[in-house]
Order: sequence, then C-alpha cells, then structure tokens
Amino acid sequence: MRRYFCVIILCLCFCATKVSAQQTVTVDALELARVAIFTGNYDAAREVLDVLLKNDPSDVEANFLMAELAVAQGDLDSALSRFTALLIDHPDLVRARLDYAAVLFRAEQDDRAEYNFRLTLAAELPDAARANVMQYLHLIQARRRYQVSAAASIAPDTNINNGISANEINLFGLPFVPDQKLKTKSGTGVMFSVAGEYRYPITGTMSWRTNAMIWGTNYLGSGAFNDNIFRAASGPQWLSGSWGISALGVYTQRWYGSSPFYHGAGVGLEAACSGFSRWRLEGSV
Repeated sequence: MRRYFCVIILCLCFCATKVSAQQTVTVDALELARVAIFTGNYDAAREVLDVLLKNDPSDVEANFLMAELAVAQGDLDSALSRFTALLIDHPDLVRARLDYAAVLFRAEQDDRAEYNFRLTLAAELPDAARANVMQYLHLIQARRRYQVSAAASIAPDTNINNGISANEINLFGLPFVPDQKLKTKSGTGVMFSVAGEYRYPITGTMSWRTNAMIWGTNYLGSGAFNDNIFRAASGPQWLSGSWGISALGVYTQRWYGSSPFYHGAGVGLEAACSGFSRWRLEGSV
C-alpha cells in the first residue's frame, strides 16, 4: 500500500498542542519521515521510507524524501542519483530540480548546477525562491575560475574568394572579360574556434579576467583564402547581483591567406545581465 499509519504515544515534537500520556496520535507515514529528517532522527526516517518504497518504488514523495535524507546525512552522490532518477520520470517537478541544483552546487558541479537553476527560472517561482536561485547563480559566477570551449565544423563554400560569376562585365558602358583570378572559386573549409578564460579572485565581488581565443576558416588544398583571428584580453570584472561588468585591455591579430592582415590593441568594456527567466543579455564596446 502507498501509505501506512504510525502510532506514537505521549506527544509529537511537531504538534502545537499538548497531548496527555493516555492519548494516541495517528500520523501520516510521509509526515513522520519528514519530521524525523527535520529533527535529525535519520534511522527512523529511513525505516519508514524503506517500507514505503518497498510497497511502491515509484512513490514520488518517498523518493524525494529519501534524496533529502541523503543530503541531510552528507551523502551527496546518493542524493544526486536519486534526484536524477526522479527528474527523468518527472522533469517538471520544480521542487526536486531546485534541490537537485543546490546539491550540484554543494558538489561543486557548477555547470550542471547553473543549467538546472536556469531551468527552474522558467517556472512560476515564488519571489523568495527566485531570489534564492539568483543568489546561487551569483555565487556560481563568483567562484568560477576557468572556462574552456572548442568547436569545429566542415564548411563547403561555392565562393570562397567573393569573386564574380559573370563571363562579361560592363565598365562605363564597355564590355570586359574578367580575369580568371576574379572568377568565383569553390572549396571546402574547416571552421574552428578555441577559447579559454581564467578568473583570479580579488574580493568577493571582483576578479581579474584573462582570456584568449582563436577562430577561423582554413580551406583544404589552398591557403590563399584562409582567414584566422586571434584575440586576447585581460582586466578586472565586477559582479553585482545578476550583473557582471568588465574593463579589459584587448589585443587582436588577423591573418588572411596565411599572411598577417592587421593587428590592433585597445580597451574594451563588456557587460552581461542574467537576471531574466529565459534570456541572458551581453554587450561589448
């Protein structure tokens, strides 16, 4: 059966009224397990939940409380396993996802924690819960030390040189036959990007960012139209709530056709806001 009733003599710690020694109080099993976890009586809570799950292994509330029990006892791996199984069957269970994300945060799995916290923001959260989620996201951003990303793809292109396809062009009313160097050329390129960033903490709301990235397109069999760009930046970042603002010194170098094309250095200002339920806004100058 799904639930059974436990009989407790004397008084219950969660009752608001006093009960005499001769009275008997009947309490729901899940409520008993909930109170046992809250008061630190973990063995009693486990006994009750084991019986419930033996009768119905898919009991949502019992599985949720078993995960909460694992969290209370510091067994984060067991809690994560049970929350994961619960959310696979019930992905819309916001309460479980909130607690799951909090456990991921405690386990310092920040990328997964941030992803799940942002999923909860799409739900209708109470103001207090939403503020709590935003605080977690701020803490994740503040303690994140490094980020690395890489991507690659095949890019067929029918006009890698931005040439012309016409066999004849008119200049000032006179017909000309374009040189073969001006005609369109096709090719297959490999597009790639690699980026990395390290943040050195200075204070609780300030860190020093250093990042570098390179991206470009390289065509197979010919380097005449390869296009590669390298960018590096370094400077302080300030975090405040959902806002992050950075002032960076920036250096950029570009190669076109495997030869230096241009380079430049200057100052950049970046700002990002993640205080929205479904959007993250970023801008730079």
